[in-house]
Amino acid sequence: MGMQDKMHKGLLHSFFSGRINELPGNFEQRLFKLITLPNGTTKNTYTGRLKTLDSFVMPNLPKSAHIEIKDIAASSGISTHEWAKQLEENRIAVSITATDLYIDAFLVMNPSWSMLCDQQLNPLLVEKANSLFRTSFPTGSMRHGLGKILSKAIKAIWINEKTRKESESKEQSNSVLRVELLSPAVKNSKTISFIEEDILLPPSKNEIEKYNVIRAANILNNVYFDEQRLKNIVSNLFLQLKPGGLLIVCKTDDAGINHASLFTKKEKQFSLLEDMNGGSEIKNTVLGFSS
Repeated sequence: MGMQDKMHKGLLHSFFSGRINELPGNFEQRLFKLITLPNGTTKNTYTGRLKTLDSFVMPNLPKSAHIEIKDIAASSGISTHEWAKQLEENRIAVSITATDLYIDAFLVMNPSWSMLCDQQLNPLLVEKANSLFRTSFPTGSMRHGLGKILSKAIKAIWINEKTRKESESKEQSNSVLRVELLSPAVKNSKTISFIEEDILLPPSKNEIEKYNVIRAANILNNVYFDEQRLKNIVSNLFLQLKPGGLLIVCKTDDAGINHASLFTKKEKQFSLLEDMNGGSEIKNTVLGFSS
């Protein structure tokens, strides 16, 4: 039996290898609910989460032969996929650039366990005996600080020099697998392209006034960013929108209700088009912006 056969090939390996038929029906939703990234944000998402938002936005979409959309903090991409499918069914031609701070990752395996890690090999999840164990917790959680300590300890014990070299190598490894933190539903999409992006950084020149629509769902929240950082992000989004472009800001509450505001880009500021369920919690921040 070779070393490759000895590696732990559990649920995580099946998921990232595309063998979905070998997994429990709710595995994808459970997996992304457990993933907390190093910045304290989560990959928590699920099918149908933004369905009401997509329907609410539809009448406000630009009347254009082809719409350029940016979906920031797209998480696993499942909501982006559902939006693209709805637009296609309504014969609206789009190209969607979906972004997230963390997309690329590693699956580290040994004979008895598997560990999902980010690009810096910080542990995100550990799997043993078909059970998944969290090694980090979201910002605001009482266990957030404990998770940081736990993650560092696991990394120090289990990530060795051999693992680091294999993660840096372009050659295929038996114990370190390059993966993407995306839903299998979005793989090989002709409409959606995924890129890693830090929304706090200024946009590149080729993104200035590129998009007809930008959606920011479950990211521009007071729990994630202070007021100054929110203002910086709004400024970056303003630069990327075409004149008259649409900005969608939404937060899904614990009951699954979407609270959203739709804005249009004017000459130097945003104007409110319509609110859904009371609007976004950062509505005043967006309306207070001036370029």
